[in-house]
Order: sequence, then C-alpha cells, then structure tokens
Amino acid sequence: NSGVASGEGVKYASATGLNLTGQHKFVGIVDVLGSGTLDDVRVRIIYTDGTSTYSSAAASMTLASNEWKRVVTPVVTSDSAKTISELQLRVRKSTAA
Repeated sequence: NSGVASGEGVKYASATGLNLTGQHKFVGIVDVLGSGTLDDVRVRIIYTDGTSTYSSAAASMTLASNEWKRVVTPVVTSDSAKTISELQLRVRKSTAA
C-alpha cells in the first residue's frame, strides 16, 4: 500500500474455519518495495476458542527510495491441543513503503 499516513497497514487473512488441530509451523513472507519505515510484520494464529497468538515481530526497517526487501516471519503454534480457525499476515508501516 502507498501513502504516508501514520499507522498504515494491511492484513492478509485465510478463510475462517480452517479446523487445523495439532502443532503446525507457518511462515509469513512479505516483499516490500519503496521508501519509508516498516514497523511491524507478524503472523497471527486465531483459535476456535477465540484466543490467538502472534509470531515475534520482525525488526523495524527503513527503506531507501525504490529499495526492495523481503521480510520472513515464522511461527509455531504454541498449544498442540487447540484447533486453528484462521491465519493472518499483518503488516504495518509508519511512512510510505
């Protein structure tokens, strides 16, 4: 997404009702081209009981004009007894990127 609004972000979400039980590993990959500061990239796992967990936040990064970077954020489900309903990849930036 483009622009300079503070806190801009985008969320990519799977369909709901995935019904995945057991321990899984997921990896979110985001390619960014532009300039500005990318503040936060995380994978969110939402369980059928309404709770959720996030991957560790990728380090904040600043991009020069027309610079390209790839951000990779792995996460492993922390509770193998819970059932996963939805996955989200969330990206937030503070300036154009």
